[in-house]
Amino acid sequence: GNYFEFLKEEAAGSGLERKTVQRDATFQIIDIISGEIETTHDLIERFEEINANYSEYRWAWSYRMILDYYGFTSLTEENVERVKSDYITARRAWIAEIKKDAAKEYRLGDVEEEVFRNFNDQLDKEVDFENQKLYM
Repeated sequence: GNYFEFLKEEAAGSGLERKTVQRDATFQIIDIISGEIETTHDLIERFEEINANYSEYRWAWSYRMILDYYGFTSLTEENVERVKSDYITARRAWIAEIKKDAAKEYRLGDVEEEVFRNFNDQLDKEVDFENQKLYM
């Protein structure tokens, strides 16, 4: 084995495919050092490839983060429900804090009543939208 292949395997982490932007960036650096990417044209082509696969990379990164955060080995239906529940709880707590802060700013006179009402209405719409998505 060649040292650069070893580094690629290490960067891939336990034989995982090159699925995340961070891993791909590591591969690019290794490929530049090893001479696999020789010209700026080669590098531009690699960036174009990454850009074309952005959605896949984003999902792969999110999937890995969820598994790592929760200590899951895979996403079962039960695990997905737990993540959704935690998301809803955190998002609603976050919106509640934003509303409290907006009310404080209004009470201090830093925000006009119409702006305050519009802002709160928008936050309520966010929660309504969330509720619709959950039951679709």
